[in-house]
Amino acid sequence: NELTFVLWNPQSDTLPLTLRINDLAHERGKNDYNDRFNRRFQVSPGMNRIHQNLNDVATAPKDRRMEMGKIRRLMIFTSGLNQPGHLCLSELTLLRDGASQHNANAPRC
Repeated sequence: NELTFVLWNPQSDTLPLTLRINDLAHERGKNDYNDRFNRRFQVSPGMNRIHQNLNDVATAPKDRRMEMGKIRRLMIFTSGLNQPGHLCLSELTLLRDGASQHNANAPRC
């Protein structure tokens, strides 16, 4: 099973992003960094298809398994940029094993 999404970067520079996912137990707890899923990646100019294995999300918390039926927050963010950046998000999809994937056309900003 995986989460996929398409990010369109209309700029000429690569943008650093973080994908954060957490469940209800995380929000009711201490919100520790090691108790949620965090992944950093670079978004190149143009269309970028991001694939995230959901088993990696489920096993991300250090001392427990994430409750995948109780996901409360999915965040895609950046910080520390020298100037504002722009991205377009499209085709946010949850895929089950064996499911076919749609072909993406470049999203329009």
